[in-house]
Amino acid sequence: MSDQKRSDKEKKDEKRESMFSDLLDAMDSTPKGKESPTQMGVTPATEAVSQTLFPFAPDMNDPNAYPDFQGAKFYLDIRDYDKTVKTLINILRDPKATTDKNMASELILELAKANPNVLAPLLPYLVLTEGINDPIIEMNMNNVQMYIREPYNAITAQLKVGIKTYIENYYSQLNTTYIPFVDILSAVGTSLEVIIKVLDLMTKNREISGKMDYTTQVFAYEPPGALFLCPHCGVEVKKDATYCEKCTNAIYKCAICFRFIKPTELVRCPKCNATAHEQHFLEWVKKTGSCPVCQNKLYEQEVAKVACAVCGLEIKSTEKVETLIKCPKCGELSHKAHFISYVRMSSKCPSCKKPIDLKELKKELKK
Repeated sequence: MSDQKRSDKEKKDEKRESMFSDLLDAMDSTPKGKESPTQMGVTPATEAVSQTLFPFAPDMNDPNAYPDFQGAKFYLDIRDYDKTVKTLINILRDPKATTDKNMASELILELAKANPNVLAPLLPYLVLTEGINDPIIEMNMNNVQMYIREPYNAITAQLKVGIKTYIENYYSQLNTTYIPFVDILSAVGTSLEVIIKVLDLMTKNREISGKMDYTTQVFAYEPPGALFLCPHCGVEVKKDATYCEKCTNAIYKCAICFRFIKPTELVRCPKCNATAHEQHFLEWVKKTGSCPVCQNKLYEQEVAKVACAVCGLEIKSTEKVETLIKCPKCGELSHKAHFISYVRMSSKCPSCKKPIDLKELKKELKK
């Protein structure tokens, strides 16, 4: 065999061994008994599409996005546009940052002139500047629109469509018009301030019918056409109907949202027999600790199925209050013994994962 042929054969063998080595490495990296994402037909995480239309706003307590104009100016000076934009987003969200908003609008205009592309994450939050009774902000935002009008209009239109679609689907699936702002936020993205602002603008412009309830943080949707449908068979019934003339089933109305209740969502007050959607009654009792009709004191486990945050078992309505405890951070209910044991081992809540000091917790329990 000539030296040339021998050299070619050695290179070919090395290439084949390298290929086999890569394949073995790939097999080793796949957990036993599980298929890789590609084998299962699942899009890898790096290519996955977000479940929301828009990314959520940065945390207001994030030191790299704290709502302070000096911080935004510093990041802009060192050309860290990502942190600049995040800080500007939180300045627009902060209801108290009036002075910072004035100066932030000047920074936004500066960026719009020099590099409008970096403002893309900020566009949904510019809606928060609409209706602000401040001549400086109004002038700067009008000038900003000269550079980003088309993408801004496209973003606001997408926001409105996303919000309206979610509300319509919520109503059609649950047959209730009592829609919490946070539920819309979790589906659409951005921030609670943006969701509320866009909803307010949409109702004023009659792009959607409904009322804003800022006290309970819900949107009371008013769907077009038949407002009152039988929760059993779906035919239209009268507003004050107590039974359906078609299917003859009894109809109950929620004492909280005043909509009809599907059988699977019906719960009653153990004191006055008032009816409500289970989730609505649960949230009401969490906030007020009483029935919305008779005002008698109630506990969560008396009106809905509540599971212990630690063991996952249902907390029975007959269990004594003294044996239960709520997380001081998130309010989730647990068996007291289970919760204390969990905090002793992990120093955090099993539900919200926020840190909890066991000594402080025991002091509060003794009061």
